Amino acid sequence: MTGAICRMRALGPLDVEEAARIHLACFGAAGIMAVDSRLGDRRPLGFALYMVVFEDAELLTLAVSDGARRQGIGTALIGEFFRRARLAGAQQALLEVAEDNAQARRLYAQIGFREEGRRPDYYRRAGNKHVAARLLRRQIPANSSESEPY
Repeated sequence: MTGAICRMRALGPLDVEEAARIHLACFGAAGIMAVDSRLGDRRPLGFALYMVVFEDAELLTLAVSDGARRQGIGTALIGEFFRRARLAGAQQALLEVAEDNAQARRLYAQIGFREEGRRPDYYRRAGNKHVAARLLRRQIPANSSESEPY
């Protein structure tokens, strides 16, 4: 029946505003955008999507643009995620990361995430290569009123 009332297509750059509006309506304020403060919100540097369910906050997506990497943007986004999750009542943060994403895994380890599981063959890469997901968790710092994740 779905095929009769709609068709599916890839989400594209022109859909982002509407997708964000739908996401907000369905899940509440569960997204963070990092912007270049020198340009007055005009240049997005990265974003995070998350959800809070009772005492758990799951970081669903963390992305930093190529030109803004290794400048603390990811760390700042995680700090703000902790702050907002704590305000929403969460005590634990969890996420999954691709096993082949060494840079992200290093960042999460530095911030104190610890591995608690593994999902084999979770992601697919070019050439149908399968990559496992590492499941990570950590306590949200009690002092998460600041954006510092440590």
